[in-house]
Amino acid sequence: MNEEIINKLDEITEIIENDKENLKLSNLKKRIEQNKELYNQIIKVKEIDNYSSEYISLKEKILKNKDYKSYKEIENDLYFITKQMTKILNTLKEKSDFCENNKW
Repeated sequence: MNEEIINKLDEITEIIENDKENLKLSNLKKRIEQNKELYNQIIKVKEIDNYSSEYISLKEKILKNKDYKSYKEIENDLYFITKQMTKILNTLKEKSDFCENNKW
């Protein structure tokens, strides 16, 4: 059972590495980092008070950026997919542990 899990994990890893959305996410991240103005705004917004007018203004500018918006959408999708995968893997591990403990 453990070998099956490892093989599936390898398969999933390969799929993720070659997934078009994951590749798009990487490209968007590079574009965001290369856009110095946007990148500096992202860094700055993390350092200022969330309730300040400066924060609100900066956040609005950041969220208007098409690359950033696309990046966050894909990031959110991947977050939920990862949570689902983790849940499935935990279930498989529990089954594997049960089988090992009961000599199945």
